[in-house]
Amino acid sequence: MKKLKPKPSSNRPPSSRSRLWPYALLAALAIGVYYNALGNNFISDDNYQLLGNPWVTDWRQIPQIFQNSVWAYQGPTVSNYYRPIQTLLYLALYYIFGFDAFVFHLFMVLIHAANTMLMYRVGQRLLKSAEAALAASILFAVHPVHSEAVDWIAVLPDVLLTLLTLIAIGLFIRWDARPSPKQIATLCGLLLLALLTKEPGAMLIPLLMGYEFLFLGRSLLELWKNRALYLSMLGIFGIYCLMRIHALGGMAPSQGNYFNLHGITLLLSVIVLLGQYLAKLVLPIHLNYYYLFTPTTSLTLKAMLSLLAEAAVAAGIFLFRRRAPAVSYGLFAVLIPLAPALNINGVGENVFTERYLYLPSIGALIAAAVAWQWLADRQQQAAWGAIAVLAAASAWILIPRNRDWHDDVRLFSVTNQQSPNSASVIGNLAGYYYQRGEFDQAIEQDRAALKLKPKEIMFHNSLGSALAQQGHPQEAIVELRKTIELRPDYAEAHKNLGLALETVGDIDGAVREQHEALRYKPNYAEPLTALALIHMRNQDYFGAVDLLKRAIAANPLYAEAY
Repeated sequence: MKKLKPKPSSNRPPSSRSRLWPYALLAALAIGVYYNALGNNFISDDNYQLLGNPWVTDWRQIPQIFQNSVWAYQGPTVSNYYRPIQTLLYLALYYIFGFDAFVFHLFMVLIHAANTMLMYRVGQRLLKSAEAALAASILFAVHPVHSEAVDWIAVLPDVLLTLLTLIAIGLFIRWDARPSPKQIATLCGLLLLALLTKEPGAMLIPLLMGYEFLFLGRSLLELWKNRALYLSMLGIFGIYCLMRIHALGGMAPSQGNYFNLHGITLLLSVIVLLGQYLAKLVLPIHLNYYYLFTPTTSLTLKAMLSLLAEAAVAAGIFLFRRRAPAVSYGLFAVLIPLAPALNINGVGENVFTERYLYLPSIGALIAAAVAWQWLADRQQQAAWGAIAVLAAASAWILIPRNRDWHDDVRLFSVTNQQSPNSASVIGNLAGYYYQRGEFDQAIEQDRAALKLKPKEIMFHNSLGSALAQQGHPQEAIVELRKTIELRPDYAEAHKNLGLALETVGDIDGAVREQHEALRYKPNYAEPLTALALIHMRNQDYFGAVDLLKRAIAANPLYAEAY
């Protein structure tokens, strides 16, 4: 009698191909929608934090990177931003590839692709459904609100922080939220990297605690069993605080530089700001580099709608804790990373920014995937059809938006159309026209900016510089003297005034202004070079060489000194 072969078991582990194809699909999608961004240039803060940053081109400056704010290379400054990992990565890429915009943009896109694949990995654990995790990750890959975070090299901390957060949460889940001592050390190391990448890295601690409490349903007493982990992480946070205070001179020394809200105005403004973030997550249209911010002083309709939306999210966190823990934890993971962005008095002039939604969008999509799974269980074709439509609509918004980030003039021209009453946008546009040598356009934009902010020193200084370049030195001198009246210690204005005075033959005045610039900013390459040229014309070559050496030491990237 012929022996029958046993039937293959239906519980066989999936093949490598079936396990890997979703990752390949997600990587291709995440890279594909940003393919047209790879030809973009360095823009906005890239010109300063990267191209104009001497710390990026000299590994010997690594101690300075850890001992100062991210802007301190420009001289004494007050800043809330302590992000040494950002500058270290710039330095590494520069040493390998130089200042190649393609490479830097490719680096950003590859991190986005890695985040998309990690979201799929973590999503499978949270959603207990590979299909739902894939649906959520597809939408993450193409979500239009991510364009600022991926297209703008200066926003490296946001995409990198998301990478570190996903790795940490993924490991925590893999270790059943009961890490061993070695695993605790790993999580603490990731926390320190996250903190040194961007301030919201501190939110990793509540994100891990929230996973235990909301997703696993553990009690507060059970969380205490993980005290070795959380106390160790608090210790790491304490070390970070000491490093931060040493570097910045305080935890947040730049509070109130742009806004100084208090009481009911601050509360209502925070409510509206959070509502704006939630709305942009759900409806990512009319994307804008610069959103005008106006404090909310009364209970407006926008404030009431925002409060209702926030109350619904908060209620969902607790109502779904038992019935749908992925929804509960997803909503929690929206609010927690956004908390630091609600510090209106400390985040800067551009209060609402799309890049702050990069990490929170993961929580929103995890929560939405639960609803998608409910639909897929009843009508699978309709569920995947909805994903296809949403992905196509997102790509239709995202791919053209990538082109807006191509260069400074294009970005700020588009932004000026979207926010025509923003003096900062107009002033920045003037600066980029100036860099391109289009001085008539620069003068026009500077004057438009001054109509909105008549006492803004940067606009007066920029206008004076453009007038000098356009061959109007007397008008330039008047404008630059206005700048110095408004701020006597503004070194750049003294330098520009010195150049303008030199043009009209007032050499003594020129020398005096360049020395004034150096009095307020001793390691300032441009005034040193200007003085060196005056020494050369006076045939004092030894004095000129000494000044040029000082200029090169102050800024090795300053080509004119060479």
